Amino acid sequence: PKDTTDVISVIRGVLEAENDAIRTYNAIIDLSEKGRDFVTQELAIDILGDEESHRQQFEGFLKEYTK
Repeated sequence: PKDTTDVISVIRGVLEAENDAIRTYNAIIDLSEKGRDFVTQELAIDILGDEESHRQQFEGFLKEYTK
């Protein structure tokens, strides 16, 4: 965000980054399955879970700040 002191803009920026990361890890999971690289797939699944958890946390922050 342009104004790094605007909490709502920062949260929205984080959510955008988390959504990008989730899309990326989903693509890695699909590609690693097709290439039969199950070690990479398992790592990506694990990291995807973390990213989804982060997104959920920041969605909660956004709800709190936009009340």
